[in-house]
Amino acid sequence: MTSLKPRASTRISIQWEGEPATEETDTLVLTLTFGYTGKDIRLREQYNGHKLEVLRKLVREQLAPVMKDLPALTFIPTISSVPAPPPGVEVLPDQGTFKTMPNGDVEEYGTMFNWATGRNQEYIEVWRRLSLRSPLAAGEHATDTTFLLLKRKQSSTWPRVQSFVGHIGQYGLGISRIQDTSESDPRFLGWREVFDFEQAGWERVYTVGSREEVDLYLPSLNSFSKPDHLRREGETVSVQNEDWILECR
Repeated sequence: MTSLKPRASTRISIQWEGEPATEETDTLVLTLTFGYTGKDIRLREQYNGHKLEVLRKLVREQLAPVMKDLPALTFIPTISSVPAPPPGVEVLPDQGTFKTMPNGDVEEYGTMFNWATGRNQEYIEVWRRLSLRSPLAAGEHATDTTFLLLKRKQSSTWPRVQSFVGHIGQYGLGISRIQDTSESDPRFLGWREVFDFEQAGWERVYTVGSREEVDLYLPSLNSFSKPDHLRREGETVSVQNEDWILECR
């Protein structure tokens, strides 16, 4: 198996079987990796008004390749705003097979539920890797990749909050799942940030959900003040009187 590398990717298109390739969203995926497994944070917005379509934090595990030089991955969601298919439709594992194209883009092949048709269908997604710079070298043209993933320590009282913030290079994402009671439906929050090298700080690109709740449960990467002392998984830093636990860096 090939060791995975940290990366930021954007989706160029999706093509369902029998249909042309299209892209109606702005999807950013941060893949924070270690060895042969990794953790994704992904946020997808519709172009018209930042409508949230997909917001999820996943663990990815590498599978045995289905063909030589074609790696396969399975994705296990920790937080996901994607609803389950309706009753009567088989729930498929979230898996894909990947092929690198001559121009460096990556094609992902698989089968998943298509809400437009109400059926499980084969698809091809095209992903493009983004160039990265290190925020730790603001003002310099650094090419080394820095990455960080933190999770908010969960409370045993209501509301139950799951939050993650992370970045790879100059791209940052945050996501939260909030549930007020055991009987209530969860709601989801998110943001996307980019590091401004001239101002040496993180700038908000857009916010998903109530800004008041986002500020409460999902602080900006600026709030973490470059926690360089965090080196090992499980170490904590306090932000807004809440403990955040280092998952990887």
